Amino acid sequence: MGECRHAGPRRRGVAAGGATRIGDAASDGAGIYAAQLDDLPPDARMVARRGAVAGRRVPIAALRTLDLDDRRDGMDALRRRGFVDGPLDDAITGEAYAYRHALLRDAGYASLARAERGRLHVAMARWLTESAGERVDVVAEGVAEHYASALDSLSALSGGDLPDRETLRSEASGWYERAAAAALRLSAHEGARRLLARSIELTDALAPLDLARRRLRLGEILAASADLAAGIGEMEAALAGFGDDPIGVADAAAALARAYMQQIRFLEAEALTAETLARLSGEPSTNLARLHALHAWSIGAQGRSEGVHDEAEQAWATALGSGDAGLELDVLEHVNAARDEIDEASTDHWALLEEKAVAARVQAVMQADTDPRAALVKLGAAGEVASAHGLTEQAGWISYSRCEALWVVGNWDEALRVGQEVIELAARYAYQRLAFRTWVVLLSMAAVRGDATLAAGWEQWVATPFGNSLSSATSAYGRLLNGATAVWAAQASGRAVPTPPDDLTDALVTMSNPHFIGAIETVVRTWLDAGRSDLAARAAARSAEIAAASDSTHLMRASAALLDAWAAGSAPSARAALDLAREHGAPWWELRALRCLHDARAGQIAAALGLTE
Repeated sequence: MGECRHAGPRRRGVAAGGATRIGDAASDGAGIYAAQLDDLPPDARMVARRGAVAGRRVPIAALRTLDLDDRRDGMDALRRRGFVDGPLDDAITGEAYAYRHALLRDAGYASLARAERGRLHVAMARWLTESAGERVDVVAEGVAEHYASALDSLSALSGGDLPDRETLRSEASGWYERAAAAALRLSAHEGARRLLARSIELTDALAPLDLARRRLRLGEILAASADLAAGIGEMEAALAGFGDDPIGVADAAAALARAYMQQIRFLEAEALTAETLARLSGEPSTNLARLHALHAWSIGAQGRSEGVHDEAEQAWATALGSGDAGLELDVLEHVNAARDEIDEASTDHWALLEEKAVAARVQAVMQADTDPRAALVKLGAAGEVASAHGLTEQAGWISYSRCEALWVVGNWDEALRVGQEVIELAARYAYQRLAFRTWVVLLSMAAVRGDATLAAGWEQWVATPFGNSLSSATSAYGRLLNGATAVWAAQASGRAVPTPPDDLTDALVTMSNPHFIGAIETVVRTWLDAGRSDLAARAAARSAEIAAASDSTHLMRASAALLDAWAAGSAPSARAALDLAREHGAPWWELRALRCLHDARAGQIAAALGLTE
């Protein structure tokens, strides 16, 4: 699925390896490879040793950084002897060779003096940062690992242009924090927790604000996704660590008070917010709005009403005047909870909260057309509010939007997890339209991965009365999705793929929804595979016409270029699709463009999506 018409054999890519910190190679296997290294010509031996600092994969452009610029023949010798695979390509670091066996890389690494390892790790960290340019977040974890490895390699660093230990510690912890933020944008909470924990471990005790900020972020992630009690522990430590920093104190106290409320620790939430408000009495009111709203809620939750109304209204007025939509949403959530406790909440109040949650989702979905990763952050915040206040259907639609955005940015495992939760929610409350939209996204991934279990779930749902009604759809959207889902279900189940109806060429309408774009691609690909190049050409031409409009999205244009590459065998169109997909951060579209170009980088992206080339 998703190949060019005359695509030849595809090679499986080697997964990229970042810098790793290892001990001496002591196993028998490593000893064999160490002996083989000793038998190599000098240039090849030097490349195998110093190149190991880069990780399992050695970018050609990094040879100068590793003091190997005049030893390129050594890499050729390693390739001839079967010690490395390549050349391979990487979207960030360019052409590279990969050690065929990890033990060979380990043996080369272990043969380096500790001082040399440290120097080369620092050089590689700087090179990665420069090479990645605006996409540096993609390599943030690798940069952090290089600095951490340099720190581990030497008991002390001095002389030359090498940074001191404090600087290395600061660089490593800062880059781990940056990598954690990038993981969060993809809703990869487990990865973010791991990276933040590493950042905290390396944070210097002389940088208390950095430590407090990182512990607060870890606490918030733990509280939201894993362990509320552990999250509270981190938040409490963060609050203490912020000292006299007013913004940090306000943020930490608000996060902690909210967590106390979730644990029904109302008295502690009241004491914390009251104490913090007194402590920060001279600060701008916008910095204190969350604390006032939480303080009012904590009093009302204990069955008291004195001052609750006035304080809640004050907090809400401050939030409204701030011009900060996120602050408005947070404060309104707590203000409505306070109103509810004193029997002042009206349907209008809750409708306003839902309206703002809806607005947040709509804004995030619109932003997904240009920046799906940033949209994921907004969707996560909107989802928390909707879930906290029982806005069940709205929470479901927000999660559906997250599922689709995660699919686009290539975090398929998380997309599948979120999507299946939405399906369960939709089944519980009979939200059939929500179920259908979510099934479409899940089924497209199931088709590519060959997930027969997921396809069986779809077919069970289709057998329900609502599912049966889909077969009579007359809208362009419904007809096209019927054609695509039939193909996806067959592909996921390993059955013969049905050819979509000819009249679907008339169902190509202007829609920016990624799942609709994916459905068009599936129909066209299936027509080509069935020998209906006439239909595919008409569809490609129609898509090009739609994509030429001034308000078309990157994904619409990438898809139109991909369809032309398939239908006309156009290499320039494939390259255009590749550039647009990369700019948008859409690996599935990037992968299929690379396949059209017979580019070895396809294997790497396929592996990241959980596919086999």
